[in-house]
Amino acid sequence: MDPTDPMEYHLTETGNDKDYLTTRVSYMLDLQGPSIAVQTSCSTTLSVISSACQSLELNQCDIALAGASSLTFPQGGYQYVEGHINSKDGKVRTFDEKASGTILGDGVGVVVLKRLDDALRDKDTIYSVIKGYATNNDGIEKAGYSAPSVKGQQIVVKQALENANVSADTISFIETHGTGTLVGDPIEIRALSDVYERYSDKKQYCALGSVKPNIGHSNIAAGMASIMKASLSLYHKTLVPNINYDRPNPA
Repeated sequence: MDPTDPMEYHLTETGNDKDYLTTRVSYMLDLQGPSIAVQTSCSTTLSVISSACQSLELNQCDIALAGASSLTFPQGGYQYVEGHINSKDGKVRTFDEKASGTILGDGVGVVVLKRLDDALRDKDTIYSVIKGYATNNDGIEKAGYSAPSVKGQQIVVKQALENANVSADTISFIETHGTGTLVGDPIEIRALSDVYERYSDKKQYCALGSVKPNIGHSNIAAGMASIMKASLSLYHKTLVPNINYDRPNPA
């Protein structure tokens, strides 16, 4: 690129900057509904899907494309540093006693969302149905800015169940965030356990999974891999075992 050429600079910026991505797709595909770029770090995909569901519920569109991408360039590795989030042995061991951190991965994905009645009418292939959703933020009640919060996760899980009008004891599988980090995994398990134990005294009725041991933590696109895996598990009526797991994390 010639930085002294104003037109070349303008075309390069609008063609590559992430803030123009959604409107560029809308332009190329002649999409005329809401076109929104979202960035909420690791939760971006699920925030995008929540926004798309709202647009469908408000009849702002009849079909929504919800997508996310995370590409590392130039590609590179990392040097393990004690106390950081990166895995000591280069493997993600979600919920395992040997878990020492996560590894980063790249990912790109798009899901097509429609109102259920419309999808049934059009005889579309339906991989899964979103019955309810919820979003929130932890605020300041946590160990640090980048740390997760038990209370925040408890609230959002409870809200999602209530919005879906679903009892937790009817759920047999949860696709978790499951990064394999020393802080994140125990907090996620505690939050889920606290909420689900309010609904039932049953034990070991709900399986937990995470796609990150397979492909790493794809950051912005992490939720896209998770929702695709969960949807395919429902569609094929198959529970996929977690790799790199032997014994539960005692924490």
